[in-house]
Amino acid sequence: MTQIDMNEEAARRAEVARKQMLRAHIALQESGLVTPLEIKMLDAAQERFQEYTEAQGDFARAGFHRGSMAPLAYWRQIESARVNRAGELRQILEKMLEERG
Repeated sequence: MTQIDMNEEAARRAEVARKQMLRAHIALQESGLVTPLEIKMLDAAQERFQEYTEAQGDFARAGFHRGSMAPLAYWRQIESARVNRAGELRQILEKMLEERG
């Protein structure tokens, strides 16, 4: 596998993680367990999370001085953050469901 292949695979995996995070976000929004104000706050938090994630990716990439591994470092950081965020959102929903059930 070439470096280009690894970079592309990392970007693909980050996109899969983005979709998982989005599904978790939507599930929480549509659960009926959060108020309109909480949805607004959740959306704002998600926007800030995206900004933070991109900054973390940029920081990871900077260590490679725009070399061939820079995209790999960037996308791996993005993937990791998105996977973690999806897990957090799922945990929030599960906790809310447990408290209601």
